[in-house]
Amino acid sequence: MKVLVHSFLFLFVIVSKGQIIEEPLVTYLPSSLTGLSITGHAYPTSAIGDVHKSFMVQYGVSKSLQLELQGFYDTYILSERFRSSVLAKVYLNERLYLLGG
Repeated sequence: MKVLVHSFLFLFVIVSKGQIIEEPLVTYLPSSLTGLSITGHAYPTSAIGDVHKSFMVQYGVSKSLQLELQGFYDTYILSERFRSSVLAKVYLNERLYLLGG
C-alpha cells in the first residue's frame, strides 16, 4: 500500500510539473513569407524499386509577393517522371491571394 501511495504521488508530481509549454504555431501570414525557404521530402524506396521525391523552394520578394518552385521526381517499374511548376502568389490579405503559374 505504501508503494502504491508513493508511486501515485510521484506520477502526480511528474504530470503536474512536467507539462509541456506549447510554442505558438508559425502561421504563414504575408509578414512571415519574406526570405528563402527550402523544403524537401523523399519516401523510402519500395520493394519493387519505386522512388518518390519532392522539393519546394519559396522566396518571399516582399510581404505581399511570393515566388515558389516545386519539383516532383517519381520512378516506377518502367518509367521515370519529373514534374515541376513555378508559381507566383500575390497576397491581398491574410486569407486571400492571387495565384499564377
